[in-house]
Amino acid sequence: MFPLIFSDLISLTVVVYVLARIWVNPSLEPEAVRMFRNIGITLIAAIALDHIWEYCFERSGESDL
Repeated sequence: MFPLIFSDLISLTVVVYVLARIWVNPSLEPEAVRMFRNIGITLIAAIALDHIWEYCFERSGESDL
């Protein structure tokens, strides 16, 4: 079973919520919306890579924590 790391899940939820709120805000200019969308996609990719790295690290068994 693939373990969930709840801090990554919470971070992902916050990023998606902020992106949704920015997307529906009519007072923002389209250029600003595109910029925030690109930043959000980058954050989502970073969270996914962090989750994969933590999973691989835990599976390696080399952790002394």
